[in-house]
Amino acid sequence: MKIAYLLHLNEASADSGVYKKVLSQIKYWSMYGNEVRVFQITEKNLLIENEYAIWRAFKYSSLSNYDRLIKAWYLVADEVANWSPDVVYLRFDIFSPAFIKIAKKIPIVVEVNTDDFKEYCLKHDFRCFYNLLTRKFLFENASGIAFVSKEISEKSYFKIFNKPYAVIGNGIDLSLYSSTPPPNNVGFNLVFIGSEGYAWHGADKIVKLAQIKSEWQFHLIGTKKDFGLPNVKAYGTLSREQYEPIMVRSDVAIGSLALHRIGINEISTLKVREYLAYGLPVIVGYKDTDFPDKVPFILELPNCENNVVEYIVEIESFLNYWKGKRVLRNEILHINWRVKEMERLRFLREIIENKTFECRRIG
Repeated sequence: MKIAYLLHLNEASADSGVYKKVLSQIKYWSMYGNEVRVFQITEKNLLIENEYAIWRAFKYSSLSNYDRLIKAWYLVADEVANWSPDVVYLRFDIFSPAFIKIAKKIPIVVEVNTDDFKEYCLKHDFRCFYNLLTRKFLFENASGIAFVSKEISEKSYFKIFNKPYAVIGNGIDLSLYSSTPPPNNVGFNLVFIGSEGYAWHGADKIVKLAQIKSEWQFHLIGTKKDFGLPNVKAYGTLSREQYEPIMVRSDVAIGSLALHRIGINEISTLKVREYLAYGLPVIVGYKDTDFPDKVPFILELPNCENNVVEYIVEIESFLNYWKGKRVLRNEILHINWRVKEMERLRFLREIIENKTFECRRIG
């Protein structure tokens, strides 16, 4: 197949989760004999296309919605039409009329990574209202949808479009990671990777836990905020080379703890897959798409505001159980991009051939 990958991505770096995901996807698509080109619209980042011959970047002005939604995407549409792929794979973005121009000639599969209906309206701004008014035009013209979680796929404002779909949780390229031996710490070391300004990550809950358990050491990557606690160290943004030693000496990792704040109960986050790739057991506050049944290496706390404080006994028990242990690689092979992309390619081929098939969940 000839596959055109379309996405809107700003300031991608080698350590960007989205960037690493896209690279892994196109790596395996190419490995399985497909021809792939990436078309990126961006406000700032033009570095990627200098590294990859199959990658084209189209820059727009941050001061102009016309530049982003019309000019840049229409340039992409013309380039895609000239290349004439069999299918277009679009990482969800707010609607541009250019998508209809593409869809008239080439089937488009939209990858839905978030509940845009809710998340895009956490702030009542232009993006919120524009997306609410126009999202139907995107999905009505799509030939299929690839969801990252079962929960999102079942939302009425997606099901209404009655499109063929597959549920394929996020993955990780296990070939790039080595499971690390367990550290010989005297106490407990816990690591968290997140970003500032995202309340659903639940960093405030980690701070509460640190206040209660002053003998535990917490390493927060992605925030520079000084929490005023001797057992909490905030590192700011780090590259993988910089944060890998922290992973190696940590006993347990922490995922998002407050998805209830944006009405989400199930997800498949990239950071949790990276924790597992390092062999770290994980504490989360939601259901993971790829682990619908209980597994010993994921402590799933209730998805509620007091989940950390009320379940501190369970957290401590989990830490004690995993002290001196690591998650075995053979227990997480199904989260490898190699496995997931085989299923995604099968779905794309079915869309191209317009076969009748049952919508399904792919773990």
